[in-house]
Amino acid sequence: MSVFAASWLARREAVDAAACAEALVCRLARWAAGRGAPLRILDLGAGTGALLRHLAPRLPVFQLWELVECDPRLRAAGSRRLRARPPPRAQWRWIAADLAQALESLLDPPPDLVTASALLDLVSDAWLRRLLARLGGAAFYARLTCDGRIALAPAHPLDAAVLRLFRAHQRRDKGFGPALGAAAPQRLERLLPGIARARSDWRLGPGARALQAGLVAGWAEAASLEAPARAAAIAAWRRFRLEALARGASRMRIGHRDHLRLPDAPAPPLDRGRDRAHHEPG
Repeated sequence: MSVFAASWLARREAVDAAACAEALVCRLARWAAGRGAPLRILDLGAGTGALLRHLAPRLPVFQLWELVECDPRLRAAGSRRLRARPPPRAQWRWIAADLAQALESLLDPPPDLVTASALLDLVSDAWLRRLLARLGGAAFYARLTCDGRIALAPAHPLDAAVLRLFRAHQRRDKGFGPALGAAAPQRLERLLPGIARARSDWRLGPGARALQAGLVAGWAEAASLEAPARAAAIAAWRRFRLEALARGASRMRIGHRDHLRLPDAPAPPLDRGRDRAHHEPG
């Protein structure tokens, strides 16, 4: 189930690419080179095809992508972008399917590689188990799964409260059952012991003004839905954050993790733990 607009996905694409854990992509590229071509890739919740655009040039073999996206507007926007600038060494086709209902059929038979970007924090524990049960011998690459770490500057007294309310809202049903939200990375790591992992945090400064504004608006809306009685205080918090953004003072760090499982070449987890102390408390 799609919950995003094409404009939001376009706004975040360059930031997603910059945040990507390159060590995992390099490991995936080495595996792909040894696996041979063509490499069949199933991209779950493909949006406008951002992961194809990012990953295809980095894989040194020919790739056949199946882009699963239920939203016709995102498929149309993605088709226009892919036709205008086709990624190298890749062919693709769109699959209009609801991931909540069609997961098993999409994975029968399993492809060589299953990918997902900014998806796993939206799904339920039951759906994640369904996915992992059907991977078979496929490799699995998931990037940009939210892990709950959010650091904001300048600070505001309501930062912790608003973000706690936002995290609670993240756990609402997004069409897959109660969402894992920020618990998704740890749940995946528990269900797939030994999966490689690395941080892929967004680091947002004045150059990402539109993206920051979208985040503030989304956090404030979610917090108000969780606590309507605090709507006035949350609106004041939103004004503070947008005023900081307007004067070029706003900085954000949004925590994500990337994950990679290579069944042919298991490897110990890779965890970049720099700046562990720099996060919003609670």
